[in-house]
Amino acid sequence: MCNKGYFANRDGQIYSPKSREVGYYNSQNRLIVCIRMNGRKRKVSGSRFIAYYFYGNKLFNNDALVLHINDNPKDNRISNLKIGDAKENALDKKKNGGNFKRFCYDHNIIFEQYKDLGFKETMNQSGISPRHLFRIISKHKNDSTVTR
Repeated sequence: MCNKGYFANRDGQIYSPKSREVGYYNSQNRLIVCIRMNGRKRKVSGSRFIAYYFYGNKLFNNDALVLHINDNPKDNRISNLKIGDAKENALDKKKNGGNFKRFCYDHNIIFEQYKDLGFKETMNQSGISPRHLFRIISKHKNDSTVTR
């Protein structure tokens, strides 16, 4: 993999050669980045790109996988990514009940986080989908306008 001017920061954001943040989240809440290489667009997993950017070619040794330490696929901070193998991934999956951890959100905490950090940063840090976050915000704003 060659970065061709694309770069990442330790907080898990990826930027184009023109310093614009790139990427989108697919239906599995995984960051996908479209990178232009040799005139063609290539889709790359955001976590793999970030791991490659910081760990280099170690990522390509012995069928290495990028593992999320907290099992949140939206949390691509370098401190949350590690290089592992299929065995380690399978053990982690078994420990978590056959899939990555499902999150139960405390709406009050998420709303307070939103007030402090804003929409995008709350999504990134909590791993919450934009749709779910919007519902929490709407509910809290409606609740605060009701007087009893």
